[in-house]
This record gives sequence, structure tokens and C-alpha cells, in this order.
Amino acid sequence: SSSCLRVGPGAPVLSISPLQTKTSVLSAISVSSVIPNVGCPLRDMHPSRVRPVLQWLRRDASWYPRGMMRTPRFLLLTALLTLVGCGLSTTPREADVLVQPLEQNPLTLDPALWSDVASGRIMCLISSPLVRTDEKMNIVGDLAESWTVSDDSRVFTFKLNGAAKFSTGRKVTAEDVKYSFERVMTQETRALRTWVFSPIKGAAACLEGTTSSIEGISVLDESTVRIELQDPFAPFLSYMAMPCAAVVPKEDVKRLGDDFSRSPVGSGPYELVKWVNDSYLELKANPECHLGKPKLKGLRFRILKEPLTRVSEFRLGNLDVIAIPPSEREYFQSSEVWGSRIIDQAGLNFYYLGLNCEKAPTDDIRVRRAIAMAIDRTAILKSVRKGQGVEAFGPIPPTLGGNDPSYKGVAYDPDGARKLLAEAGHPKGFELELAQGDSKDNLEVTQILASFLEQIGIKVRITAFEWQTFKSRVNDGLTQSYYLSWWADYADGENFLFPLFHSSQAGPGGNGPRYKEPEVDRMLEQARKTVDKKERESLYSDIARRVVEDSSRVYLFHKVDQIVTQPWTRGIRLYPVFNSTRYLDTEILADKLPKP
Repeated sequence: SSSCLRVGPGAPVLSISPLQTKTSVLSAISVSSVIPNVGCPLRDMHPSRVRPVLQWLRRDASWYPRGMMRTPRFLLLTALLTLVGCGLSTTPREADVLVQPLEQNPLTLDPALWSDVASGRIMCLISSPLVRTDEKMNIVGDLAESWTVSDDSRVFTFKLNGAAKFSTGRKVTAEDVKYSFERVMTQETRALRTWVFSPIKGAAACLEGTTSSIEGISVLDESTVRIELQDPFAPFLSYMAMPCAAVVPKEDVKRLGDDFSRSPVGSGPYELVKWVNDSYLELKANPECHLGKPKLKGLRFRILKEPLTRVSEFRLGNLDVIAIPPSEREYFQSSEVWGSRIIDQAGLNFYYLGLNCEKAPTDDIRVRRAIAMAIDRTAILKSVRKGQGVEAFGPIPPTLGGNDPSYKGVAYDPDGARKLLAEAGHPKGFELELAQGDSKDNLEVTQILASFLEQIGIKVRITAFEWQTFKSRVNDGLTQSYYLSWWADYADGENFLFPLFHSSQAGPGGNGPRYKEPEVDRMLEQARKTVDKKERESLYSDIARRVVEDSSRVYLFHKVDQIVTQPWTRGIRLYPVFNSTRYLDTEILADKLPKP
């Protein structure tokens, strides 16, 4: 149970649960008044103002815990003094370095091994792909300054930017492109996203180990590479913007071996300086970047898993930009300081409950359908997301071609769900493991999912795992059900279908539920070969409807991306695709920084 600590006459009342971890102490503090001579609530206090609080506490020995035994004053002082070591920072900030949070530790910074959003965000700041996606979802050049596409969409010829160099100073060549792509398709690499290069002629043979090179990749000269596909494939250019398509130097991969994943060498606008697991990553600007010299000196990414810790750190001035948690949306929108600093846009993503199609009882489509019918998406949006999103009726986001606005997916029907469970031989329900990553954001959703399922007799056991362990369990098919999201790697409906539902992608490829349906495989393969956009998007709609009805996933919501920035920042933008940000024009305005 929580206790109230009153610190001297007229002092704030601090409501603190003894069970709270030290990392969330400030986030949980409820302040009913302001501290004398400080003039702001404790939760909004800048580090430079902590000292008066400590002095004030030392002066007054009359504080006492109500409902608990009298405790020495130094315990509260220690709690404040140890905030530095508990995720809340009071370290003076470095000028011209943008500080922002990551919700989890990256799994790797080796493009060939990429599989998650956190890794991809950092990866594309360090290592450049041939092209990237801009704010309007157009494909623009990165390493490639120009390219041509044959009329049948089978041959892509890229001309490299002559100014592109790796951070070691060596020029990026067409041979580097060929090496990087073939490395992903080599068995020894154990890449998780081989489907990105599978359309290339001869890629399958390379992956099978019958050849060491890909027939469809040709080096025409030092700065020109030609890629020939097995069949026409319109979205292929978008594939070349993905993190695993970033180009790396062969000599450094060989020199560093497995350590390349933690000490990458690339040609992006930033270079990795330091990476402390579960703490922070430090990057410095690459002044020789072919895209232009960044205006910042560097970037610092702090690993902060708890949403309220991120908010507290932002209010303290220790973070320059954060994603707004649903619970804090109203606060920021009404803030005189930050209300005008909010940026939002419809996100290319969907959040879902995955159901293992190979493990009983969710291997039965009737059970999966019953689970889908038991969940009220509208209630989740209102209670957990606070309206920060839109209902998901299928995998394709509303802003992409292939989304059918007339289709409303599996309707909420708990009575019908109970009947289906009885038909499937589970009239009294069953026990179900629901796995998630170890984040409070996730727990808020999994708890309400559990409450819906319990109403139809399914007893849910929520299990939380460290991020890498969680991803491995999903990839290996060890979870009965799990809560996760999928974010666009490129702005095409195909990205929300083939990697998620084709049987060849079962496991680490993206098909976590291990859904396998021959007819869906055929439809997916047909869509990939269809050049006509209207016809292809019609196929996307048909496929999306089919996989929703099969219920390997329960579609919950599409998150609206919403960030807030500090007044001393300029040039921070939101991109529809997570790996598009390069921070080239972002600035820290030194004259507007809070004084220490």
C-alpha cells in the first residue's frame, strides 16, 4: 500500500508506493503544493533546481511518514540523490547534441542482421542504403544519386554518389553494394530478412549455398551497379531503402567479425562512438557525409523503457524530443510551453495480438476467431490509447493503397465467441499464455486483452520478457500468443502482407504466428508480380480480407505518431517510415537552452 510523506509545514505531500522501483519514483510522485522558493512542482523541476530542494529538506527535520514507522530523514535525501543512477539524469547536457529516448535496447547495428525498429532507427544513421523514403513517402536518393528502371520493372541500374565515403575515408563502390547484398543471402550470415533480396535473379541459389554470388547483381563500373529481378516486381525500389539494404565495407566486416554488430562502419551522417547496453548510445556527426554535413555535433539515445520516466526526463529538460504517451496527451496539448511543439501524423503501423497457428488450441481457426470476436477495439482505443490512434480492421494502414475502408474485419461479439469455443471443444475455456516485451506500455494493453478473454472463459497468464528474449521466443514459435506491432519498412501495402503471411516467412521473417495457407501464398506471389498499381492494390485488399478472416492475428489499432519537442530545438521532423530520419538539418539553439 502507498504511504504519504509530508516534508515540513506547507511542504508537498508525496504519495509513494514502497513497491515502486527507483527508476519511476519521480514519475509516481503526486505534488499537492509547491516547495518554497522553488516555484514549480517537483515533477517539473529542472536539475539546476534540485539543490534548493535538498537544502530545504536538510533544514527541516520534522517530516514523517503517515501510517508507517518514523524513518530517518536521510532515506528521502538518498532517494533524491540517487536519481542520477536510476534513469533520471542531472548531468549537464552537451551543446549541439540531440538527446532522445529509445524504448528498448537495439538488438544489433549490423544491417545484415536487422529485424527490429530500435535497431533500424540507429542503423540508418550510421549505414546508408541506396535510396530512402522522404516525408511524402517518395523514394529519393541516398547512396545512389540516380537510377533507371526498365519498362518491365525487372532491371534496376543505380549510379552511386561520387562523394560517398565510409567513415574510414574509403570511397563507396559498386563492389561494396554487391558484397553487402550477397552477404545477406549467404547462409553463414544467418540474416533474418532474406526476403528483401529474394526477388533478385539467382538470390535463391545463393541462399541455398549452391553459389557464392547472385547472378542478377552486376558491377558495370566503380560507381554503377545493375540489379536484375527474376520476375517483374514494382515495390523493389522501396526494398532498397530498408535497413538490411545498407551498404557496408567488406574489409571492416572481416576485420571485426561478430563485433561488427556493435562496432559498425558505414557511410551515414553519423558514426557510433559508444554503446552501453540498456543505458545509452552515443553518435558523432560525420562531416564528410555525402548527404551533407549535419548541423548537430552528435546524437545521444538513452534507453528508457518506462513511458513516465521518459516524460519526467523531458519535463526536466534532459530529453529534447519524446513520443507522447496516451496518458500525457492532454497535459502536453494544454501546456503553454509545449502545446505548440507537438507534431503528429497517421502512422504506418498496426498493433496486434498474435496467435500461434501451430500450437493447440490456437491451431484451431474456431478458437482464433473466438478470441478475435472477444476483443473490443473501441474500448482499447478509449481506455488505453486515449483516442491516440484509429481502429485496425486489418493489417494495411488506412493511408496505403490496398486498405479497403468498407471492410470492418471481425466484429466484437462475446456471445458468438463463447459459442465458437464450445464448438471447438472448450465450453469452459482454457488457459492461455500471453507474452509481451518488458514495457509498461505493453502491459497496459495486455491487461485489458486479458480482461476481455476472461469474459469468455479464457484464463490468461501474462509473461513479460526482456526485449531480445521476447523476440527470440516469438521467432522460434515458443509463445502461445503475444502482443506486438509491425511498422512499415517501406510505404507499400505489400510490406504489411508478404513478410507477415507468406509461409516462407514463418518465424524470424515476420510471420510470427507461423500462419501457412497455400492459397494465400499463391495470391501473395501473384501480387508481387503484378506491375499495374490498381490491379496490385486490388489483390492486396483481397489478401488482407482473407488473412483477417483466418485470424492468425487480432488487429487492434493503428497508432498515430505524436511527438513533442523542446523550445530549444529546430528542424525535428516526423517521417512515415521509421528508418528515414537522418537529422541533417536538426539544430539545438544554444541561446534557448535552460541555464544550469
